Amino acid sequence: MKIAIGINSFRSEKDLNRREELCLESLRKCKDKNNNITLYNIISDKDDINFNDFENIKIKQEGKYPFVNDLLNALSQTDNDLIVFINNDIVLNNTFFK
Repeated sequence: MKIAIGINSFRSEKDLNRREELCLESLRKCKDKNNNITLYNIISDKDDINFNDFENIKIKQEGKYPFVNDLLNALSQTDNDLIVFINNDIVLNNTFFK
């Protein structure tokens, strides 16, 4: 089963706070332990933010923040069997996908 994990970050990696850094670190560890995981950063089509190990999905964004529905729709367009969206300050533990 192929799994997509998406976040919505609006800052470059060097500008993230500690909790956001820990989130990226935990997601990368999940990906390293599970070959069937693809990581996505869903961003505005006006932004140019790139994280190592993450694929960008660009969406049209009218206001300051995207609608959750738009984020989930963007993830659902990927070639994955399961989609997971989390805030970019949530830290996953090693047993999340057990």
